[in-house]
Amino acid sequence: LDLLLLRLDGPAGGLFAAPLSPLGPRIDYTLVQVDAAPPAAALNDLLCVSFVHGTMITLACGSQRPIETLRAGDRVLTRDHGPQPIRWIGHATQRALGALAPVVIPRGTLGNSGDLIVSQHHRIFLYRPGRRPDMPTAELLVQARHLVDGSTVYLREGGMVDYFSLVFDRHEIIYAEGIPAESLRVTEATVARLPQGLSQGLRASFPGLAQPQHFGTEANRQLLDRLGPAALYRRRASTAAR
Repeated sequence: LDLLLLRLDGPAGGLFAAPLSPLGPRIDYTLVQVDAAPPAAALNDLLCVSFVHGTMITLACGSQRPIETLRAGDRVLTRDHGPQPIRWIGHATQRALGALAPVVIPRGTLGNSGDLIVSQHHRIFLYRPGRRPDMPTAELLVQARHLVDGSTVYLREGGMVDYFSLVFDRHEIIYAEGIPAESLRVTEATVARLPQGLSQGLRASFPGLAQPQHFGTEANRQLLDRLGPAALYRRRASTAAR
């Protein structure tokens, strides 16, 4: 497994070590390699942005297909730039434990047509029109982990999980289970943490490795608590009636 060294600034800052995979109890681990001078990167850039096996993605023609059946070159409907070809697809199988356990957003919670299951740091795009003093903008990017309340939206731990990431020419908002969510944003930090075979392919396709982030306010836990679930969860009437 990889061990991430975190440097936190401020009065209570310091150096902290965090495993990027779950540590098992009563297991001896041996340090085999140290990178003494890795490139500095924001923590969010190191974390997985993925959909799980079976997620239905909306294509340019309006039909939906499971994400595992998509291929590079397939055209996907995006919110801001219309039909766009997939440039790269990443796939990894992980133990669904700790930070790698997926978040389940049940059908209808955000207007989604089916259960949307994503990695914890995958951001969902929420558009909530109307001026509100506690909402800085109508467009919010919300990490799935911030939606977890233990009842409506929850973590699914245990077993294995197949994660799939989609990359386009830009950082896009696409439609998964009928609602908008982000694609993987390509930066030097994210590519540097991929296996060599995957990183080489991405570097060849994206020589600049500097996709700007899609516009939208990043909603933290404090903002979501102030807004309350009524401002976030919008169930479809037909779904709620079932």
